[in-house]
Amino acid sequence: MQRSCTALILTMGFILAPFGRASADAIPDPTLQSTMKRIGQLNKQIKGALADATQNSANAAAALEMNGLFHRALTFTPDSVQQMPPESQAAAMIDYRALINDEIASCERLEAAFERNDNAGAAPIFEAMGMTKKDGHARFDP
Repeated sequence: MQRSCTALILTMGFILAPFGRASADAIPDPTLQSTMKRIGQLNKQIKGALADATQNSANAAAALEMNGLFHRALTFTPDSVQQMPPESQAAAMIDYRALINDEIASCERLEAAFERNDNAGAAPIFEAMGMTKKDGHARFDP
């Protein structure tokens, strides 16, 4: 019985795993700007329902989609970095990737909090993501 439950859980994971990235892949002709715009839309969706436990499933799905979008954002170089002197670009990209990776980790924690119906735990994660966003925009989207 335990083996069949484990097999079922693993199978469901493989079946459902692509769905988090499916919406991220649905943006036609993706750019960093269009990717960040979609992240902003999802951010507003979560913000509007952050304390509403009846929306936890939708918020978890939005966090999962944001995770995929942040992974995509890692593939881009911000315009501000491209305009830097060549000797400064590598260090700037390290900083950019660190910020994006912080957001990816936060998306994972946020999704998990919503899946546990832990809205009180989701709130500080979401707030920290907002601070990272402000920092990133100040540094890479002036």
